[in-house]
Formats: sequence, structure tokens, C-alpha cells
Amino acid sequence: MLTREENDLLTQTGPGTPMGDLFRRHWIPACLAEEIPGADSTPARVTLLSENLIAFRDSDGNPGLIDAYCPHRGAPMFFGRNEECGLRCVYHGWKFDVNGMCVDLPNSPEGETYKDKVTIKAYPAFDAGGIIWAYLGPKDKLPPKPNFEWFDMGHDRRYLRKYLLRCNYFQAIEGDYDPSHGFFLHSTLDGNNSNPGNRLRGGNRLNSFLNRKHVQIEDTLYGQQHIAVAGFGEASNVVTVSQFFMPSFTGSGISGPGVYASNLRIPIDDESCYHYRLRWSYEPFTPQQVQEDKYGGYTYPDQIPGS
Repeated sequence: MLTREENDLLTQTGPGTPMGDLFRRHWIPACLAEEIPGADSTPARVTLLSENLIAFRDSDGNPGLIDAYCPHRGAPMFFGRNEECGLRCVYHGWKFDVNGMCVDLPNSPEGETYKDKVTIKAYPAFDAGGIIWAYLGPKDKLPPKPNFEWFDMGHDRRYLRKYLLRCNYFQAIEGDYDPSHGFFLHSTLDGNNSNPGNRLRGGNRLNSFLNRKHVQIEDTLYGQQHIAVAGFGEASNVVTVSQFFMPSFTGSGISGPGVYASNLRIPIDDESCYHYRLRWSYEPFTPQQVQEDKYGGYTYPDQIPGS
């Protein structure tokens, strides 16, 4: 059982906290790419690690992540005009590019260079895999950009959704590393269930838990991996491998035949997080697979009627 102090150490991610510093040393999702869909499109509000920010794309389509408030008089940048490679504050017209540099300062005398001294807090960002990634740490510690295999999957081979969870990120990720609960919570006790999505996750899945052979956890260069072997009779075993990638990404084996599952839980603040739920495949998804994943099937039990 964790003490309150240990729990706070793991779950508090604001500026200046140990876990906040750890998250800030990694590239993490800031928002979905579709939330800022095109050049000069409407900005998006983003709260990340207890920091209020604005995501936008400039006229060239480059993503930027800047402070939510103008450094001049604190006006909300969300209401600014996104134009000509910069986001212009609605109050006095100060305009900032994706790097946080002031590129226009109206009403300043001709030849005045004061704007060259003005900046807004800005973080490096890039677009990959349907996600806008951001780095909130020290610029002299900037790590290489991640290059996950699913970055190169087309939209017909990658299925990504984002959920708001009213819990801290740690509560959200611990279920992926709790192998025992899945055999009960994510399955049906009725082995005769006719739902095709529950073929492996029906009563036989519960029996496999009762015949479990072993569970093994190994440290890796990127985090940890969890290996579980479950028995389906004397000559049949199922091996599942779940990956944990620092700081809070999990790869939880498969989510149906040929479909790989990843979950990314990103702190909004200390009481809530976003869950980026990713499914990807080497073969195009069928409409049936998308429907099953959306409403249950291979990942969730049948919904309670009327719920």
C-alpha cells in the first residue's frame, strides 16, 4: 500500500514536481492532429501537465504550442487571429509565431526593434501518427523525436480515439499492468456467449486464468514488459506480452486478430488525464472491426442493455 507521500510523488505532474520533470523530458501527446486540422485553422485549448496552452497551425501547416495568455496584458490567445504565420492577440495585436517569437507589434515606431525582445512561452511540437507531439522540458535536453511503427500506418490501418478521464494518469495506466483483472472484468462468465467479439474472451478466457502457468516482468531500455502464459488445455497455451514505454504509454498485446493495441495516458492536471486509445494493423480495418472496437467486441464485454 502506498503512503500518501508516495502517491503524491507518483501522481503530481505540475511544474517543479519530480514526475512533472520526468514527463517534461519526453515527447508526449498534446492533442489530436484533427483538433487543429489545417493551416491558419482555429486554435485549440490544451491543458498539459497543469499548464494552460494553445495549439495552432501556422500558414505553412506547422504546429505550435504556446502559452494560453499574451505576455503583454494576459489576454487569452485562444481568441486571437491565426494569420500569416502567426497567432495575433485580439487585445493589442501582438503576433507570435510557432517558436514563440513576436513577429509583429503594431503601433510601434518605425525602426523600433522592441518586438525582437518580446517572446511568449512556446514548446517544440511536431505532427505524427495523428497526434501533435510536444516537448515541455529544457531545450538543451531535447531528446530525439519518437518514431513508433504506427506513425507510418495510413488512416485505414490506424484507429485513434481520445477520451477525457476524471482520474490521475497513474490510476488509468495501472490496469494495463494488472493481468488478473482482465480475465474477469473484460470477459463474460458465459462460455456459450455468441458474440463473435468474445470468442477468446468468453468462459474459456476465465478458465485460462485458472490454468495460468506464470507471469514474468522484465526491465527494458524503454520501460518494462510483462509476459503472461495462460493454459487452454494440455497442448495449447496463449502468451501475451504487454509493453510499458516511459513515461506513460502501454502496448497491451492484441485487440483482435492482427490488431495491435496501445494506450497513451497523458496528465491534464493532478486529477484528470487524456486517454489516447490506439489500434493499428498491417492490413486495412474492415467496417466491422471498427464497429466492434467502438462498441465492445474484442476489448470490452457486452454493454448492459439500456446503459
